[in-house]
Amino acid sequence: MEEPVQASLDPLWAECKFQGRWYGLTARPLSWKDAEKAANELGGHLVTIANFRTMDWLKDHFGNKRLWIGLRRHSSEGLFTWASGQTVDFRFWSWGRPDNIGNDEHYVFMNDNPFGEWNDGGGSKVPMLLRGIIELPHPPGDFDADGLKDDLEAVLETNPQDWDSDDDGISDADEHLGTFNNFKTDPTAWDSDGDGLSDGQEIGLTTGIVGLPSRQIPGTNMAVFLMDADPSTTTNPTHTDTDLDGESDGSEDLNLDGRKDLNENDPLDPSDQGLLLESSVWRWGSLAAFRISGAEPGARLEVLLSTVGVDTSTAVDTLAGPLKQITVTATGTSGDITWALPLPNEAILQNGIWLQAIERGRRGTWRASPPIQIRTFTPTQPKP
Repeated sequence: MEEPVQASLDPLWAECKFQGRWYGLTARPLSWKDAEKAANELGGHLVTIANFRTMDWLKDHFGNKRLWIGLRRHSSEGLFTWASGQTVDFRFWSWGRPDNIGNDEHYVFMNDNPFGEWNDGGGSKVPMLLRGIIELPHPPGDFDADGLKDDLEAVLETNPQDWDSDDDGISDADEHLGTFNNFKTDPTAWDSDGDGLSDGQEIGLTTGIVGLPSRQIPGTNMAVFLMDADPSTTTNPTHTDTDLDGESDGSEDLNLDGRKDLNENDPLDPSDQGLLLESSVWRWGSLAAFRISGAEPGARLEVLLSTVGVDTSTAVDTLAGPLKQITVTATGTSGDITWALPLPNEAILQNGIWLQAIERGRRGTWRASPPIQIRTFTPTQPKP
């Protein structure tokens, strides 16, 4: 396998705004052919210069140096061509150049003076090593210019030639960086938290992103994107249950359009229907009073206990292990149940315990209530 020429990049990269291109130098002096190869490895060419405005910008940015440009001799008759394939309509030769000394000067460089006029040199008999000016249509190392380096996109498994890999309306960079309200969503998942609503809907987007049509870099595929029908309300795209009422955002928004309709629950209102475990804030002896509401009638319910706490790293808050099952019951026709539950001895000895109800629905579905914490009382505390 052929080794790449350019092992590292010079840090002096800059965008020329009026050209809409990025320019930098090869990491070290090279022959013209190797400098062009280095540019090709990055997705570009040695620079094409089509006017004095570009010449002046290059001299201002890179200073007075002898630097390869993309012009080369195409034939013995003196015909020159740009490596990019563009037509040679502009020339800025030094006086008496090109002279093709020894019939062996096939490549063109800028002189090291304030004007930077061109000279020919660097044939096969007398090799010439200079740094070359690389021209790219994108920032170095970021092919689609979306703000994420190609190496990082490989790690994230996003498409380095697409601004919106999952077509949820949010760019890959904005998802990874958490640009919208610090929500760091998955740029490869249309619905990061799995609640049925896309990440774009949950943050209130009504349209996707365009990308870079001039370079055929796509943005959001509008055939996949779904707009938020009510952008004035937003939910959390990294948590299945924004209002922590025990019912996922997608379950409350039945038609999954991002708007609360008359027949739907509100994913921002914790008081409406959802699986909810409640308890009095105190315990006396070994008993605590509990109530579960919003369950599916006839569903199987489990109550789990943890003395460790809650794991908030997942889309749905769950108890951190080890877990103990302290009761199994079933709901009646109303879906609600109230009872006094004896707590195990190991829980009584803790400063606090966490409980969570798990519903196993009759159709094989399951839901989890938001975890609750119960503070236990020491023997010296009076009964409330």
